[in-house]
Amino acid sequence: MQIVSRFNLKNPWLLLVVSIAIVLFIALVALVIALQPIDRLAEDAGVKFTIAKGDGLKEVVDNLDKEKLIKSTEAFKLYNLLSGKAHLFKPGYYTVSPAWNSVQISKLLIDGPPEISVVIFEGETVKDIDYRLSAAGVINAGELEKYDWQKLVIDYPFLREVGSLEGFVFGDTYRFAPFSDIDIVVREFLDNFKKQALPLFKDELAANYQSLIIASLIEKEAPFFEDRKIIAGLIYRRMKLGMRLQLDATTVYEKCGERFATCPSQTRRLSRRDLASKGVYNTYLSKGLPPTPIANPGLSAIKAALNPVKTRYIFYISHPRTRKTIFAATLDEHNRNRVKYLR
Repeated sequence: MQIVSRFNLKNPWLLLVVSIAIVLFIALVALVIALQPIDRLAEDAGVKFTIAKGDGLKEVVDNLDKEKLIKSTEAFKLYNLLSGKAHLFKPGYYTVSPAWNSVQISKLLIDGPPEISVVIFEGETVKDIDYRLSAAGVINAGELEKYDWQKLVIDYPFLREVGSLEGFVFGDTYRFAPFSDIDIVVREFLDNFKKQALPLFKDELAANYQSLIIASLIEKEAPFFEDRKIIAGLIYRRMKLGMRLQLDATTVYEKCGERFATCPSQTRRLSRRDLASKGVYNTYLSKGLPPTPIANPGLSAIKAALNPVKTRYIFYISHPRTRKTIFAATLDEHNRNRVKYLR
């Protein structure tokens, strides 16, 4: 009789335990139902969804609800808080299907979006690359061009005595996470420059900074390696003779606000007024090299700058159709070439 009385539902403690168990069971069932897909029959295409850098659980849940991707905001919050995953969502771009349940969506946002592949082309400037990276969702606009690269001099000694980050963003294919930390992005560029380009300078870039500047000039002036070596020698020859370099590319760099790829073709056309404008990059007026590279050169241009060919030439033009460089040793010869090939 005593044993039976212990299980008597009139026992207040037993009644309390049973009541709590029933409530928890109902709550669990309700939570499971609330975590189910909002539309099991949704198409496979999915919905584009973004988590911006700095977004917390509230912003993520509100945006998921706005895009009609979850059945219950409170259930989604509760699941991620109870599982300790609420702070693990990674910023980036996602494709989310309304046919997924909240657990699947949560896992996707914790695993993070796929990496973004970005091709940096030889001859682009830092500002061009900033635009490319921000358009791809790797960084926020302006982060690269405003980056304080001087704080990395201890880790990258070849940056000592240089004028800017221009010239060190080595052209290649890179893979970055969306909304990457700008420090990680810049270090990736510099590590690649250190691996591929620095050995060409025999690790003495500080003493050969002018070679990097010349490499950036010939990167924009000529496409062919043999021509580039002759132009490198021609640049040294003009500097030795005290002549102005008179390179269009340096003036375009300044006129276009240190851009090439993102500068309209009409703006890149130079007028007599442009050639007479004052500026440290206008080599029609200023003697010697510009203060920094005007682009980020590739290996071909760097090798050409480090291996100049000595000739009698001091003038050149680019063939408008073949892009082959036509050289001249005298001004008369140069003028004849201009009439023959450009007019």
